[in-house]
Amino acid sequence: MIPGNFLVVDDEKTQRETLRKVLESWGHKVQVASSGQAALDLMEGNAIDVLMTDLRMPGMTGLELLKAVKEARPDVDVVMMTA
Repeated sequence: MIPGNFLVVDDEKTQRETLRKVLESWGHKVQVASSGQAALDLMEGNAIDVLMTDLRMPGMTGLELLKAVKEARPDVDVVMMTA
């Protein structure tokens, strides 16, 4: 498996940190954000291969984040998650 650069977005800290630990244990570089806007801010100037985002978050939803990411960075793969 080729290591990638992941960005995990979830308003629940436990979920963010669990995913970070798992992905890092597999050799990936992982950044985390607690909101859609924070994710967009992190993406500026950072190489991101895969964005993993919660669907339901306060403020910007995962679908709104998906749209913004695909407009700005269509090469980024997006994985949507929900409980």
